[in-house]
Amino acid sequence: MHNHLPAHIKEKFQVTYSEYKADGFTLFKAQNQQWGVVKNDSEILIVAQYDSISYQENKRWFIGVNFNKASTTKRWSYFIHSVDGQLKVQTDQYDSISVDTFGHIICKRDRQFGLLNDDLEEVITPKYESLKAISKDLLQAEKHHAFGLIDNKEKIIYDFTISNIFGSLQNGWLIIQENGQFYHINPYQLKRIALPYSHILRASSNTYAAPNKNDLDKFKTVVDGLNIHEDYDIDDFFNLSGKWGIMDCNGEALIAPSYTFIDFFRSTNYYKVASGKIQFELSEEGNWIAKGGKWGVINKCNEVAVPLKFDWIEEISENLFAVNLGGVVYYNDDFQENYWTAKGGKWGVINIEGAVVVPIEYDTLMLNWFRVKDYIFVQKNTTTFKGALAHDVYDFQGNKIEKNKPDYRKHIFYE
Repeated sequence: MHNHLPAHIKEKFQVTYSEYKADGFTLFKAQNQQWGVVKNDSEILIVAQYDSISYQENKRWFIGVNFNKASTTKRWSYFIHSVDGQLKVQTDQYDSISVDTFGHIICKRDRQFGLLNDDLEEVITPKYESLKAISKDLLQAEKHHAFGLIDNKEKIIYDFTISNIFGSLQNGWLIIQENGQFYHINPYQLKRIALPYSHILRASSNTYAAPNKNDLDKFKTVVDGLNIHEDYDIDDFFNLSGKWGIMDCNGEALIAPSYTFIDFFRSTNYYKVASGKIQFELSEEGNWIAKGGKWGVINKCNEVAVPLKFDWIEEISENLFAVNLGGVVYYNDDFQENYWTAKGGKWGVINIEGAVVVPIEYDTLMLNWFRVKDYIFVQKNTTTFKGALAHDVYDFQGNKIEKNKPDYRKHIFYE
């Protein structure tokens, strides 16, 4: 919530911008370009004196920062205030200080990371290439480009032999990669179980605004994976062959690796999947194209929701999918937001029950931010939607609007 402070408070404290955080606290920027804190929209808690300020809800702290612009070092000054506004402690010994979701205070000095206590005293001297908490009492540390696991007192729990760590500690277990092999480990019980995958990849998607944040603790898995385009770096679909599935952070196979490719949607309940042998070629226009795959949708129980018979499929709203028959799948790299899509062929819309909402007979449909809002506007005889030309309109139930067609300009997203 922004700029909600009462007018008399804005005038009294010369507020130019404000942002409500939590617990009745509002951070504000004053005319002097400095930041402070107002409590309950009425009481000044911290006067505007910092270059930036943040509220750490899990610590019940405010952290004010001054950038030391005149200093020859890159170190900033940090000031910790309690929720009553009192200054607790300050330091100018670090390049950065941050509080993670577990309440750890990670510090950085001269490109090395360490750990501080609540009094900003060093518990772990900055000496690691990276440092990240994966539970309340376990951290992954990096040195010499390898990872190990240490506790809050820097006792080594797992030696620095790990090349990759996936997710956070779940039920005492963690997924790692070591010497080219993937394992499910319990670092406290010294248990290690080999996982039957050639590759494990973090959640990613070709769909706009996907994956859902609830899917960030899931991973793509591949068996018999081969790097097929080592000279290019586009995405996992292009670079890696094999059989694809989904695994959760507990090491459980949610979708057994059986598809030519699998991808996340915005909806956490469904996955986009491909079957068949996919081959990549460079088109005359200079775009990579993918031939041979058939696309559909499965649910999280690995049941087919939309049959794998389409040449391309895109999620355009909750439980609605644009499908293409006869088109060519190609990689659009003309814009900053690069993505795979299809050109040519005929488009239609299918719902999650596999029912046809829009007949597959149109040359284009109007998408805004890669989505439809509340109506589906489709058109023939053009490859891009042109509102001035004749077009058809359907609602999400598949009813074609013949009279009093809605104006497409009133049914688009503006952000």
